[in-house]
Amino acid sequence: MHRLALVTLLAAGLAGCFDSPEEKLLGTWVLDIASFEELDEYKRMPEEQKELAMGMLESMHMEITFTKDTIRADMEVFGQKKSDSKAYEVKSADGNRLVLSAKDDNGKMRDVPVEIRGDVMFFDLGKGKVALKRK
Repeated sequence: MHRLALVTLLAAGLAGCFDSPEEKLLGTWVLDIASFEELDEYKRMPEEQKELAMGMLESMHMEITFTKDTIRADMEVFGQKKSDSKAYEVKSADGNRLVLSAKDDNGKMRDVPVEIRGDVMFFDLGKGKVALKRK
């Protein structure tokens, strides 16, 4: 009986090791300032720019939830709240790097590169990278 339980637990644990990148994306993510500070782009910024970036990030709340085919973003920046939900698809996946495709506010398809490192996600909207952590 104990052997069966051990085998079941081992199988469940191994199954988790083989999650596809798409499955690792699922769930809710929040802004991760500590991981942002570790980005090379941030480290190369002049001090004045770093202070400006940190001030903006610290005033911001961002929560992004991925389901299999929908992304929902709830944000608050300087007291202004915005929520949006869109369909998306995984255009490509290579290891922990994905390219997501979704329509922007103008209805044009836009590709967004994403990298997942454990419970931290980095994505690039073209104006610089953003770091999120799993909630």
